[in-house]
Amino acid sequence: MLEDAAGVSGPGGRCHGGTRERCGFTGPEPGGAVFCCRAHRRRASPLTCLAICFLVLSYNLLGGFLFLALEGNPGPEETAVAAVKPNLSQAQGAGRELRTRTVERLWAITEDLNILYKENWTKLAAKELMDFQKVLMKSMGGGGGERGARGDDYHWTFSTSFLYALTLITTIGHGDVAPRSAAGRAVAVLYSCVGVPLVLLYLSALGGALARRARLLYARARPPRRPPAPAQEKTTPFQAALNLATLPRAPCPAPRAVPAPLSVLLLALYVALGALVFRETEHWSLLDGAYFAFSALATIGLGELRPGRRAASPAAEDVAIGVCCLYILVGIVVVAMCFNLIQEDLGGALRGAALCAGGRVREAPPPAKEELVAMSVVS
Repeated sequence: MLEDAAGVSGPGGRCHGGTRERCGFTGPEPGGAVFCCRAHRRRASPLTCLAICFLVLSYNLLGGFLFLALEGNPGPEETAVAAVKPNLSQAQGAGRELRTRTVERLWAITEDLNILYKENWTKLAAKELMDFQKVLMKSMGGGGGERGARGDDYHWTFSTSFLYALTLITTIGHGDVAPRSAAGRAVAVLYSCVGVPLVLLYLSALGGALARRARLLYARARPPRRPPAPAQEKTTPFQAALNLATLPRAPCPAPRAVPAPLSVLLLALYVALGALVFRETEHWSLLDGAYFAFSALATIGLGELRPGRRAASPAAEDVAIGVCCLYILVGIVVVAMCFNLIQEDLGGALRGAALCAGGRVREAPPPAKEELVAMSVVS
């Protein structure tokens, strides 16, 4: 007969921490093979996981080519604006000339006031500085630093288009970057409708496969104790007909769950690895690298930090963005694996506590002898 799936075996059985123990049969020889009758779910084979990885990568490459074709070529208006916009050396020369003229005006104000009155000089100097500030801000176009760049200034290359496509299908989001054309936005919607379910399949298959490998490694490192064999029970006519009584039964131990703190530690180590990687590729601080890694893996969004912006050359930019994409693709699978392990550990603990409590309630102790004697006397 099958043992109780809750881990409470037969009359007078014990609760083994809520682990699921099913029946099994051992060979007649000592240490013989265990024949377990536990039902297994269909699992994705390694070939299936490899095919899903190839499908996700190919779909992301397709998105990179699509957005590069739609957004990479500037339109006629953007070309005209780029032709009129001065380059960096011209802007620096104009800034130096503007500063020189402002200093000369301040000196002229000082010469005109033979007797310096603080209020008059401060008022005139403040007016000149305000004019200098307005002209300077106008010449810079209201620009900002690295963290204040707008999506309109996004440089669409194949690597940046690949990163944008990846942020779409993983629901991470690329800050304020968005396609500028109507065709690009329509393609982004259709691309996400197909890509998001594909990534969910990718996470389910690879996350489950890695979780099973992690359980096996943990079981080899810390093998579970085999529970004691159940007591011999009466042979039913069905068992006698099948001659099952000659095979001694042995419980099949359930796979050992990985503790939740170990999974959380693995996530923290992967975020720390991302901080070190982005420190080398992006020249960010460890805090900015950890913030970017956590935001990307938690699908919060890339935010104001943009990969590849500080690259010295286009080739270095492509390498930095490629490393970022690889980190995200591997990281979301690691997160899915850890969530699978945490869910199993916490769920098993809760089920074990509930089943043990239910077993103790069902197995109430019999009344004591004194109570039986008192009841007989009363009757």
